[in-house]
Amino acid sequence: MMAQLGDWGKHNGNYHRNLLRKLGSPQSPEFIYAKIWCKSGKPDEENNTVREISFPLMPPHVLLDYLFTNHRARFDDLLFGEAFNEEKLEDFWRTVTELRDPRLKNHPMVHREGWSKRAIPIAIHGDAVASVGVCQTGTTSYDSYSLQSLLCRAPTQVANNIGSAFLKTAKLSLMRQLTATL
Repeated sequence: MMAQLGDWGKHNGNYHRNLLRKLGSPQSPEFIYAKIWCKSGKPDEENNTVREISFPLMPPHVLLDYLFTNHRARFDDLLFGEAFNEEKLEDFWRTVTELRDPRLKNHPMVHREGWSKRAIPIAIHGDAVASVGVCQTGTTSYDSYSLQSLLCRAPTQVANNIGSAFLKTAKLSLMRQLTATL
């Protein structure tokens, strides 16, 4: 299909247009762009290897709000593996409370009225993924992050697909800038 989009290499400039015709425009919230400093192996005109770039970010709460508002069935599928079930949510939090999970002790959400009917427990997983120079000294890698609802019983490929990846050097710069502003 990909070769067909550009007429098998004859019209490379048509890939984007033809892909949009085939699949339609992406449906997602707008990215937030953060200015970060990134090191490049290729110097610019002034021989600088560090330059400021606009790095696209999709905060999880923005994505989840968008899905809830615009694609409710997909939201329910990702977070519950079925239609929203308030009883399932309350049962989860009742069990966590009965077990006296220390993470709830000073959490601000427990002071909100009806929190156990609205707070969706989400697990965050992060791992490095080698990308350049695999199995060599100085391998470049991306940090990959994914979110998964603790209530979803769907297969991992379905439930664990809210995620993003950051080049480690960009991520470190971004983290420094974010912590400096706090």
